[in-house]
Amino acid sequence: MRESWKSCKLGISQSAFWGVLACGWMLARVLGGEFSVAPAAPSMDRWMYSFGDFLGDRSVAPNFASFDPRFDTWDAQYLMGWDTDGLVVTNAGPSRYLLRRARLEVRNTVNNAFVYDATFDPYLTYATNQPGYMPDADPGRPVQLYGAGFRNGFTAATFLENSPYGRINPITSGNISIGTRNAFAAMFGDQGQLVDVSNNVGQANPEWTQPPFEVRPWAVGTTTHAAPGELVPEDALFTFDIDLKDPWIVGYLQSALNEGRLRLILASLSPANQVTPGGTGGGGAGAYPQWATRENLLFAPPRLILEGGVGRLGTLPFWIPRQGCRGRYRPGSIDGTCRISDGHRSEFPQQLSSDRQREVGWGSQCHSRVPNGPEPELPGGDQL
Repeated sequence: MRESWKSCKLGISQSAFWGVLACGWMLARVLGGEFSVAPAAPSMDRWMYSFGDFLGDRSVAPNFASFDPRFDTWDAQYLMGWDTDGLVVTNAGPSRYLLRRARLEVRNTVNNAFVYDATFDPYLTYATNQPGYMPDADPGRPVQLYGAGFRNGFTAATFLENSPYGRINPITSGNISIGTRNAFAAMFGDQGQLVDVSNNVGQANPEWTQPPFEVRPWAVGTTTHAAPGELVPEDALFTFDIDLKDPWIVGYLQSALNEGRLRLILASLSPANQVTPGGTGGGGAGAYPQWATRENLLFAPPRLILEGGVGRLGTLPFWIPRQGCRGRYRPGSIDGTCRISDGHRSEFPQQLSSDRQREVGWGSQCHSRVPNGPEPELPGGDQL
């Protein structure tokens, strides 16, 4: 770094120092380890369907719903896992992993079977027999990304491609597999606990007493290969940008990177039959997507993209956006998104409490450009 950059410690009076922030990258590799990873395929994947994949070797993984009161409503889910220990340093402490970007890309393998819906649908649009029902405002059903929860003693480390699905009762029973799957799509509840979303729209089964609730997906899938309301062609790429403004989701990803093992689940309430509620499609048995798995030889497998940095205690590992900002930074005033006076924020959107800031070391070291000094260079010769 040029001599026009000075280091400052928070030990000085907070009112004694104001620095002018330059815009652009403050690379985490300078401060503790930048990473940008995009593995060619998942380390493992599994179609989580009670009568489907038991070995983890299917080439496609459909997502569809069941309104049969003997099954989970989010019936066919797709579990994907990446072992990141060879890509990103592990055991640095979860809070040291700062993420700028987390994206999943998957490929649809069926042609014109389902309608593209890019918007979140409230659960009341599915509850045709419950008070408060509201019709869906647009055709189709979205595909949503969640974290992975486990039960019956399984964890992300122990649930493998060929692990048991969970208890499956006789086909003649009143409850074949509601709430029994060992790996399930999960969101965070109000207290930070993982909640199984598999029956959030409610159940007609009298044995199921949990009331309906709204889900908070981690991402909703989008594509440029079809307009909303149109049929989706085969090989359409769907993109899921994970919400990095949610501290619970960020914590999940940080813990996963710390352990070197990330698990995510795709799910959709797309209808299993054309005649079920919302069952609009291009014909055939169902109106739902079927994703290429890592075993597929015709379509590209799921692709995870993670960008961020691993910070050391006592450093400030974050990015400041480039677009024309010339903000003022007061040591100790960071709110977790690096507020600066002209309204710009860092590209790390994590919201951190003041206690957690102290734990991570946010704001304990900064770099400031001396006013009227020369513009510092970025690696590669770019100017800030």
